[in-house]
Amino acid sequence: LIYCTINYVAPFLWKCEDIPDFSGLAPHSKEEKARLVTWICPQDQYSPLASISYGTTEQVVTTLFSHKTPGLYPYSCLFVYVSLYFAFACYTAGASISSGL
Repeated sequence: LIYCTINYVAPFLWKCEDIPDFSGLAPHSKEEKARLVTWICPQDQYSPLASISYGTTEQVVTTLFSHKTPGLYPYSCLFVYVSLYFAFACYTAGASISSGL
């Protein structure tokens, strides 16, 4: 419950960024734009932390390893997400509950 609450609130604390043009990805530009989460931002902007947190694993990994989308997720955003995920994964692994890890 704690992780879910933090995971929900954290994107609200992150500033929204403009959606890139993706002009070099002509056949895939719609696909790349669809991977960005825009639900808490004004039109034509996206939230990097929400895109990482709420995107599917396939979408996030594809975007992270694509050489056509550099800088889409700032390093500070990646650091915050990985830190939260790692901390709660360690907590869950150490707890005496069935968690699937």
